[in-house]
Amino acid sequence: MRVAVITDDKYLFRLIELELSGNEVYPYSEGDTDNADAVILDLNSELGIPTTDIRLIRLCRTHTDGAISLPLPRGELRRLVEQDAPGMQLLPAERSVALDGRHIRLTAQEYKLLWLLYSEHGEYVSRERITKEVFGTGGDSLINVYIHYLRKKLESDGRRLIVASRKHGYKIDEKYVGGKQC
Repeated sequence: MRVAVITDDKYLFRLIELELSGNEVYPYSEGDTDNADAVILDLNSELGIPTTDIRLIRLCRTHTDGAISLPLPRGELRRLVEQDAPGMQLLPAERSVALDGRHIRLTAQEYKLLWLLYSEHGEYVSRERITKEVFGTGGDSLINVYIHYLRKKLESDGRRLIVASRKHGYKIDEKYVGGKQC
């Protein structure tokens, strides 16, 4: 896999190179992304963003929407670069989700609910089971509130990640359960 890196930080470039050993990692130069499988962009860099349809992984040292915060957990960059399709990765140690190159922090209850839905690999989970395994008591109103919270955090760009059925309950859309659990 060929990975172009856009950064003027030599230390960060070397870390990326080490993390992605076995892949061809090279510094970006104008028009050099045509043959790249992925482009890693350091948002703190003074270098420009390429105008390309290639998959762009945005890194930043501060919390920025649509970017992954640095430093990354070991192995996370490799997973993001080598991931074939848009997917979701659950990160229990951080109680967060990596979704299409973004890190999204969740509350304990949000994470527990998402974990239950994700663990069913695209199959519906009944409202009764959600109540029992996630909340214990409280039922429908708590489910509605936490599904709303998850949708607000995970579906901010118009995608439909959580699918609802009055008959069957809730599930994660199959195209997002291809990611790995860390």
